[in-house]
Amino acid sequence: MCNHCESSSIIAVEDYDPEIDEFCEFLPDPEDEDSFSEEEFICPEKPAYIVFESFVEDHLCERHAKIVAEEEADSGFLTEAAGLGTSRIEPIESGEPVRCEYFDLMSPNGDACNAWATHALIVETESLLCAKHYEEYKKAED
Repeated sequence: MCNHCESSSIIAVEDYDPEIDEFCEFLPDPEDEDSFSEEEFICPEKPAYIVFESFVEDHLCERHAKIVAEEEADSGFLTEAAGLGTSRIEPIESGEPVRCEYFDLMSPNGDACNAWATHALIVETESLLCAKHYEEYKKAED
């Protein structure tokens, strides 16, 4: 776990106006059988909170950090373009060594890198959550 993984978490929580015509953006984890069911995939409740969080999307070696930075500089940050928040690449300063998680989708062999990571791709997002799903989310964070 790198120093950025250790600091990945909820950044801030603000009350959300229930009069705004939005719905809870809760997405269950498909690998967690307790939280995932087809009937509850879309929550029909109005959001009570807007949750700002950050997390490490990928660990990258020096070479792949440069490639990702160049690709995103050319096309705008991919996470922003997809409506998933903002992203940035930061050097890893401490923590247990981790391997590069870059996966080249364009390669005919689907090559994955296995070099030691030197950078982290950090994504910051915001989600609208109803009171029930916010409480569940908070418990999972603890």
